[in-house]
Amino acid sequence: MYALETHKDCLISERCFSGGLMDLSSHVWAWRRSPRDGIEKAQFDDLVNLLVGFKPTDVRDSWTCSLNSLNTYTVSSMRYAIDSSTLVSTIDKVKWNKTLPIKINIHSWRLRKDRLPTRLNLDARGIDIDSLCCPVCNDAIESTPHLFVECTIAADIWARIKDW
Repeated sequence: MYALETHKDCLISERCFSGGLMDLSSHVWAWRRSPRDGIEKAQFDDLVNLLVGFKPTDVRDSWTCSLNSLNTYTVSSMRYAIDSSTLVSTIDKVKWNKTLPIKINIHSWRLRKDRLPTRLNLDARGIDIDSLCCPVCNDAIESTPHLFVECTIAADIWARIKDW
């Protein structure tokens, strides 16, 4: 919808009539063309749904964060919100090792969640790949367990680490 707007720096209150019920007729759009079907129609419907019940006022805007009772942003409140909504797990909370680089922590977390871009995971997400076989050994499908444990090269590396 932003791409269709002719005045990019307009306010929401300039696009909505103040007072009265919020319905389609109470919006004043200044678009270069009407929204088309498909994604634009879906975005338009979402925009109208967001504006249902919105009544502009003359009160100055302010930022608040609804993640905690103080309405202030804290890293811990954001981490709690992320952990409780997207990292639904019965195992345990995410614990980062502060002595390791962040990329190692993230790689370990993605490995544990089986979210690495192996050929099997890419295929499951609809990405077209010529072959699902492991490019290193060409013996089995490249999955997370195969890549880090079952592959003959990986097994050899683990054996050398153990001997070291």
